[in-house]
Amino acid sequence: MRRRGLCGEDVNEGVDMRRKPLFIVLAVMALAVVAAVKIGFFDALLVSSSFQASKERAEQGDAKAQLELGRRYYHGAGIEKDGDQALVWFLKSAEQYNPEAMRLAGLMYNNGQAAVQDPKLALRWLEAAYDASDNMAAYFIG
Repeated sequence: MRRRGLCGEDVNEGVDMRRKPLFIVLAVMALAVVAAVKIGFFDALLVSSSFQASKERAEQGDAKAQLELGRRYYHGAGIEKDGDQALVWFLKSAEQYNPEAMRLAGLMYNNGQAAVQDPKLALRWLEAAYDASDNMAAYFIG
C-alpha cells in the first residue's frame, strides 16, 4: 500500500530500503567491536598505555607509581616479568617510606628473588615496613 507524504511524494511503510545496507553495515561493525572486547583485543593497548603512564610518573619520583611499576615487573602485567626491575622499583618506593614497598622489598631479599638471598637486609626492610604501619610485615618477621 502506498501513502503520500506532505509534499505529495510516495512514502513506503516500514524500513526505507535505501537505508537497509547502512543498517546492516553498522550492525556488523557493532558485533565486531563487541567480539573484539570479549576476546581481549583491546586489553594489550590499554595495559600498554597504562604502563607508560605509570612508568613516567615513577620516573618523576611518584612513590605509588614506583610501587605499581614494581608490581607490574614482578607479575609481568603488561610487560615481561623482570624480578631485578621489580626490586629496583620497590626499593625506590621504599626509600620514600612506602610501607608496602618496604615489605615487598624485604620479601624479595628474604626469598632471594632478583637478588642474593640476604636475611639481614630482608629483616631490615620488614621491620621498617612494620614500623611504618604495615601490619602484614609482622607476619613475616615472626
